Amino acid sequence: METWRCIYISECKSYKYLGILISNSLTDTAHVKDIVATKASRLRGYLCSILSSHDNVNRIGFGNSIWKSIILPSLTHGGAVWLCNTKESEASLKSIQYTIAKAILQVHSSPAAVATLGELGWLPLKLILDRMRIKYFHRMKFEMPDTQLCKQIFDTLLQRNDNKPAKIWPYVDEIKKVFNNVAMDRALESRNPEWLRCFLKLSLEAYKLDFFQEIDVKKSLRCYQMLKRSSFGESYLFNVNNFAGARLKFLARTGCLGVGEDLERWGISDGRCPLCKDSREDLAHFLFVCPALNDIRLEAFRNLEINSLNEHCRQAWQRFSASSLKNKLCWFLGEHAYDLGQDIGDLFDHICKTFLVEAWHYRRQSLNDVSE
Repeated sequence: METWRCIYISECKSYKYLGILISNSLTDTAHVKDIVATKASRLRGYLCSILSSHDNVNRIGFGNSIWKSIILPSLTHGGAVWLCNTKESEASLKSIQYTIAKAILQVHSSPAAVATLGELGWLPLKLILDRMRIKYFHRMKFEMPDTQLCKQIFDTLLQRNDNKPAKIWPYVDEIKKVFNNVAMDRALESRNPEWLRCFLKLSLEAYKLDFFQEIDVKKSLRCYQMLKRSSFGESYLFNVNNFAGARLKFLARTGCLGVGEDLERWGISDGRCPLCKDSREDLAHFLFVCPALNDIRLEAFRNLEINSLNEHCRQAWQRFSASSLKNKLCWFLGEHAYDLGQDIGDLFDHICKTFLVEAWHYRRQSLNDVSE
């Protein structure tokens, strides 16, 4: 505590300015914990209330619009100047985005975060913020008029940081880290403003590489590895009238549907099928093999065959029916059918969702009857 003319002046550990909480340590932990996390919790409540009032009609499409147009701009307010420079704040941001994604999907289990964001086509919040920061750095360095006071201060601090030990201006160290992540460490000193376009492209390429590498190492995503072709959002989620089917398809793709294989991985059961009690229940068994679901399955496949012929694509039904169980999963839950055209892809998507809703309802009802 300092004094001035015998007046005690207490230390201010943080100060809020223009909606950003600045701490005396120049880390963003206080801002993320006290501002962003609190704001996210409130916005998530509003989101759930709005979506539930629409009876799940176009729930995911509407929720995605709310995320992009309202929640994301609110959470990233001032993101160009507050830095994600602690592990605690980085983990908090990841949790915030994941929780909001699960709220939109109305999922209570814990699918892998990388797959959850991947299905929605969302970039990680940290990557979004890093891209904002580099754009702002580029603007300050190349686009701001030299007559502006903020530009003069920025240039002076940047020059003093050149060829000096780290920590003279922590902001520069954080910008360097972002550049290093895409192997553009020389961009900080470059006088050529054209590097921004290159950075934006490389940051997306680096994310795609990390995305598929993370999928490959997760045991729960073994099926997802076969199904996911890109880091973009999946169209099956944005069906206006069949949220239940889209939700179940999402859970099936991400290894969280709750079949015996999932329950065994979670340490809840031995993995055997509770309906036929004859085999290990994985996705292929549930979708294509279990005799208890034969009636529902035959009806679905009959509709698939008839509609495939109506769509003048006999090849689709022939290739699907002759394929292995592993390939059938790619036709049913993946995008193989879209290789033969949008209409055929939509047909397989519709049949898959209808089967999942009816079969899962039958499964739950049968298990409830047994327990009673």
